[in-house]
Amino acid sequence: MTETEKKTAHNERIKQAILAVVGIALCAGIALMPPFPGLEQNSMLLLAILFGIVYFMSTKLLDEFLAGSLGFIMLAFFHITDMPTTFSGLAHPTVILLFGAFGMGSILAQTKVLERISQPILRKFAPTYKGRVNALTLIGTI
Repeated sequence: MTETEKKTAHNERIKQAILAVVGIALCAGIALMPPFPGLEQNSMLLLAILFGIVYFMSTKLLDEFLAGSLGFIMLAFFHITDMPTTFSGLAHPTVILLFGAFGMGSILAQTKVLERISQPILRKFAPTYKGRVNALTLIGTI
């Protein structure tokens, strides 16, 4: 690693740390605000957690899956809802299957395994619209 690359990586870590501190401070500020008329303090905690999920996903500090899961855990941790209620919508077998499928897809894409599998398949099909559609259908099936 060259000196410039080290500096760039260091600056990126500092930027991410600053973004994380700002996000946590904003969430704490929202959570500690007095509730709006007609709402309770739990409402402000929920708003802070939802804001945090969106903030950490939009700044790409956390992956979507991790930010959402952390949000669910925070709902139970701060006693906004109980644990069974928090995760009851995710207890259906189809949802559990989709979690696994999207998790595996993400892992395959990030480790470039998906690219190594799909490139040889794409080369075997004609570079026309019909050939690309057939290749993508086959790759999606795999």
